Amino acid sequence: MQYANHTFTTSQVVNLLGIKAPTLQAWLHRGLIVGQRDQSPGTGARRKFTFFNLMEIALASEIMKSGFEAAVAFQAGAAFAHVGEHIPLPLSDGTPRPAREPGELYPGPFTTLLVFSKDRAEVMPWNVHGDRTSILHDAWSELGKDATISFHVVDVTYKKLVAALDREAG
Repeated sequence: MQYANHTFTTSQVVNLLGIKAPTLQAWLHRGLIVGQRDQSPGTGARRKFTFFNLMEIALASEIMKSGFEAAVAFQAGAAFAHVGEHIPLPLSDGTPRPAREPGELYPGPFTTLLVFSKDRAEVMPWNVHGDRTSILHDAWSELGKDATISFHVVDVTYKKLVAALDREAG
């Protein structure tokens, strides 16, 4: 991944994601996200964020725009940004489930979905050319049949963030 080893300042995070600095500080104060501290001599402690932190914050921001609470949104964002998947079990339609590294999209032909309820989140591959009901079956299998579930297409947020990083590197 092109930006995996980069770190970003608070100012860069705010500019890249279009959020306000007090909002970011409030999320940090509440313990929803944790940046890395850079203890450079003479500069004091400065918070540094990784690409994975940026992805978590970007997803959480998008999910909160849909009316979800911050705690739920950040739990869902963290499920994508910080957790990979190497499960060899097939999807309900028989398609082999691909591997996914933390903060990365599933490889084509899959779309990466963040499926979440009020207390749990899962990252799932969706073959848009396959049976459309299978993703619902897979989601209920992961989150429970009685769960009220929501979906977020991660690919859109991911590509938007990478494009912003590319423009800044420009």
